[in-house]
Amino acid sequence: MVWYALLLIQVGLQILSGLLTSKGAKPEKNLDLPHVDASTSIPVPFGICLIKDPMLLDYMDFKPEAIKIRNPATFFITTLTTGYNYYLGMVFGICWGVVSHENKCRLLEILIDNRTAWSGANTAPTESGNGILNGADSPIIINRPSFFGSEKQEGGVRVQGYWYCGTDLTSPSTSNQTQNAYWEAQRAVTMPNYKGVAYFVWHGPGFGNLSPTYGGKKSGMIGNAPRLWPLAFKVSRYPRALTEGLLSNEVSDTAYADSPPIDSYKHGNPIEALYECLTSTNFGAGIDPAHIYAGFGGGVPNTFADAAVTCALEGLAFDYLWTSSSPVEDMISEILRYVDGAIWTDPADGLIKIKLARNDYTLATLPILSNSDFLEISSFTRGSWRDTKNEVRISFPDQSKTDFETNTATWRNPANYQVQGANEPVEITFRGCPTLKLASRLAAREGRVLSTPLAKLKGTIDRKSWLFHPCTVFKFNWPEEGISNLVMRVTTMNLGTLLEGTIEIQCVQDVFAAGSATYVPANSTLWSDPLGGNAQDSPNAAAGEIPYWLQRDNTPRVFGVASKPSSAHLSYDGSIDGETDALGVEFTPTGTLKAALDQLAQTDFNAAGFRVENVVDADLIEAGTTTTIAAEGASLAIIGNPSGNHEWIAFEGFTNNNDGTVDLANVWRGLLDTPPRDWPLGTRVYFFSVSSSLFVKAYAEGNAVIFEALTRTMRDQLLAANATDHSYTLQSRALRPLPPFFVQLGGSYTNRFQALGDLVFAWREHSRLTALSISRQSATTETAEAGVTYEVDIYGQDNTTLLRTVTGLTSPAYTYTNANELSDSGSTSLQFRIRAEFFSKRDGKRSLYPWIRYVYRSELETVVGQSSVSASLFVNTGLTASVDSVSTVSAGLTAGLGLSASVDSISIVTADLTNTAGVDPDLVLWLAAWKETGLTNGDRLTTLTDQSNAANDYTAPTSSDRPRWDTGILNGQPGYFFGGDSDHNYVKRASHLSGEIEAFFVIKLPSTQNGNGFCKFGASSQASHCCFGGSSGQLYTDFGANARTFWSPTTGVTTAGFILQIVAKSGTNAWQAFENGNTNKSTQTLTQAWSTTQHQIGASSDATAGNNQTNWFHGWILEARFYQGARTTAQRNAILAELNSLYGITVTNF
Repeated sequence: MVWYALLLIQVGLQILSGLLTSKGAKPEKNLDLPHVDASTSIPVPFGICLIKDPMLLDYMDFKPEAIKIRNPATFFITTLTTGYNYYLGMVFGICWGVVSHENKCRLLEILIDNRTAWSGANTAPTESGNGILNGADSPIIINRPSFFGSEKQEGGVRVQGYWYCGTDLTSPSTSNQTQNAYWEAQRAVTMPNYKGVAYFVWHGPGFGNLSPTYGGKKSGMIGNAPRLWPLAFKVSRYPRALTEGLLSNEVSDTAYADSPPIDSYKHGNPIEALYECLTSTNFGAGIDPAHIYAGFGGGVPNTFADAAVTCALEGLAFDYLWTSSSPVEDMISEILRYVDGAIWTDPADGLIKIKLARNDYTLATLPILSNSDFLEISSFTRGSWRDTKNEVRISFPDQSKTDFETNTATWRNPANYQVQGANEPVEITFRGCPTLKLASRLAAREGRVLSTPLAKLKGTIDRKSWLFHPCTVFKFNWPEEGISNLVMRVTTMNLGTLLEGTIEIQCVQDVFAAGSATYVPANSTLWSDPLGGNAQDSPNAAAGEIPYWLQRDNTPRVFGVASKPSSAHLSYDGSIDGETDALGVEFTPTGTLKAALDQLAQTDFNAAGFRVENVVDADLIEAGTTTTIAAEGASLAIIGNPSGNHEWIAFEGFTNNNDGTVDLANVWRGLLDTPPRDWPLGTRVYFFSVSSSLFVKAYAEGNAVIFEALTRTMRDQLLAANATDHSYTLQSRALRPLPPFFVQLGGSYTNRFQALGDLVFAWREHSRLTALSISRQSATTETAEAGVTYEVDIYGQDNTTLLRTVTGLTSPAYTYTNANELSDSGSTSLQFRIRAEFFSKRDGKRSLYPWIRYVYRSELETVVGQSSVSASLFVNTGLTASVDSVSTVSAGLTAGLGLSASVDSISIVTADLTNTAGVDPDLVLWLAAWKETGLTNGDRLTTLTDQSNAANDYTAPTSSDRPRWDTGILNGQPGYFFGGDSDHNYVKRASHLSGEIEAFFVIKLPSTQNGNGFCKFGASSQASHCCFGGSSGQLYTDFGANARTFWSPTTGVTTAGFILQIVAKSGTNAWQAFENGNTNKSTQTLTQAWSTTQHQIGASSDATAGNNQTNWFHGWILEARFYQGARTTAQRNAILAELNSLYGITVTNF
């Protein structure tokens, strides 16, 4: 009984609890809603606009609905009310709607609580296009029951609504906007249709349920609280009265959009908006369109249509929400400020016209006014730096943000900052600017004006200038004040009355011609302009493609570098394809290599470093540390041409010698995606920094772009027309895999010599995707990028013949066997030199730059069973002679690399080890411009130094005979310049040649010849010399005969660099001449001996000195080598290969 009694008591308590709690909370009866009064104006959207907190015209059909759950406190099925969903019907007035019957106002998006609740357009709106046009055609469904959280939180939104785009008030009655049936049913009266106004009806629960597709529940839910969340409507509205048929109906994003284009929509045109403000009778000035110089059809100056087309082509987008409670005059002024233009009423025809302030005039044709044309000059002020700004901040509603949040674009002028010594900012708001890219361009436009000291003029002129109007440009002269051709632009005019006969005018110096004016003191002096005068082109500039590590994505983008033309230049603007994207960029410090840089002189860490000469802006160069280089890319530099072959390096040590040279130490070689290379003397070095032009615009592979550096002085900026175009074709550099790292030969990184035997290569793997820091070549191998394989190209000893391509390697190693080599070359002997190029490959794309390894055989020749062997071993090969079973061996060891002769079973071995400088002992004369030291471009040389061990220097007889040393003649190498008939230069030496001689000259001729000679070594005026004849530059020879033998073709020798090879036989044998190893150009019988008095280079006739010469050489000699004794075929090929590598000249093997 006790248990039964307790059970009855428990059941009773639960019943009582359920009865007490099932009533739940009470619903709210008061709604927190915005209201509208008679003073609320209807906004006017131009382009794409976000209308926040729209006007609530009416609300009705309010209904709370209990949120019930089962009561867990009872055994019986009872419910517990935890809260209420609130339902409401509403009508929102959005904006002025239809512009014309064809061009309607579209609803693009509905935002609730600053988040997208509905979007009705995923592509750009077109005439028939996306976005909702009319609610009667298509309902808008928002079914987001958990938009603010679950029912336990604040619920969500569920509604079926209708959008009404408004109807043009002048449209036929058949197109009039209809009333909403739900609204009329709720109010039981006929409701207005709001013709001309776009509005939105939010159907409440009285409308009924949504379709089963959307859950079949009641419409009108606004959440769990009796209030309306922040609501916004994104709409597009495009006035197009002017450009109908001329352009698409909106200004395109293409030129100015970020990537991808903002919201994929287009934007409004500011001149179309201006025209509507002037002509609209609903919200504008109501001016009769007949009084406006519209210029329908386009192409007519000073017309609104022409200005609209200009803005469209410039991409000057304008998306502006005008609340028409502000005066229309203010809106007109805002648009004119935005487009930088002016309107006026032309007194000649009474029409309102427009002019944009653009660089669209020719200086030579501008009208001219002088001070004498003014009845009075009430003020004239030259610009002052104190009145300028050096930082412009543009605030704008950024459409890349969902709620059009305010963003800022900033432009700075470093040159102005240097002048003023302080930051002088100004803030400007452009509410019609939709994108960051466009805001940056507007900041640059405003900054150019605000950062430049411009002259101002105010005065009174007579009516002969009555055709002047705002934005008219003219030239102003005032001789007494030293002012000549000062380009001024009219800002305001007061025409006065007919009785007054005068016009008041205010002008400002035009920024587009700020560098064209001349301020000269009344009495001319030797004064020089401290502001730098006219801007000059950068002497060293280039464009390249940004590596992956510097941008961390795959998109092809461009960077630029540019050196300073002079100390008067302060910065430059970087331009790609005519669009200026990088503003106020610091110039790139640059110089050239003082000496050749060996690829493998040290490991990838070059502690000794090297010297750079002819350095500009050395004070801007800073060394990095191990940490900052790896993590931040500090102290990066580029050796070579950024648009072609180059190598990225970095350095930890830096010394400015304050003499135009700098020393780099602890150098990291072969960084990012560029392996180390051999670099000749004179190669350019760019000291890269983040201040270089890094362009953000994306391109596709294969796109060719033009980079221009628009330099600035304090007074002027270089025009694009005067800047050198630097082209680059995009190659998807960032997308390509990194090349192999740390390629080794036989386990050695620095060795380039290999004994007879297979060539065994190995390398290290790296991935661009996982490389968070910059790695040195010797860094520990990493896991390669997924899908990467390796490929190897093998070239023969001529450096051009491709012997083999190996593909599909999956491991970082490859062996090129002797059997492969003999088979590939079709020869019975191995190549004395091999070039191997190593690539990574993924998805069909090779790494952009290969790792190149040269391998030289350390056993050039093996001779068996001979009584005498002579092995001549060449410069930079370090080769030895290996001989079996001979009686005499003579090894000339020429590379100065500690080489030896390897001999078995011999009676006599003679090794010439006296040539410690590493120079071929057969060289009796070696003139090489690249080996001269202590020279700068343009220096005159009294002595051409013999680089052989023979000490046969050639000297100029007098100071006027001295040749000139010029840099950058062939493949970056310098040369000796001989001036021909206009600048008699030659060098000579007492005779030192005899017997058999073989000579090699590296020559470059100018396009127009001004000479008729070259060299002379024979005993008479018509013996043993070569000449380049007259203006044709045709080579002829006189080898012991009075009659000239001309080379073929008769049109003359090419102006490209070439190698002239002369073989001089002794006795009665013929002399021969070859070009680049090709074809015997001349063969003659030698009848004259070598001169016993003097040999000469630069002149070919026989005389004693100076101007007694008659046949002068006009061109550059970069190198001359004279060998005693004829060369073997192998020796000739080796010499030609060296010259080819050094000067980039294609040669043919013998």
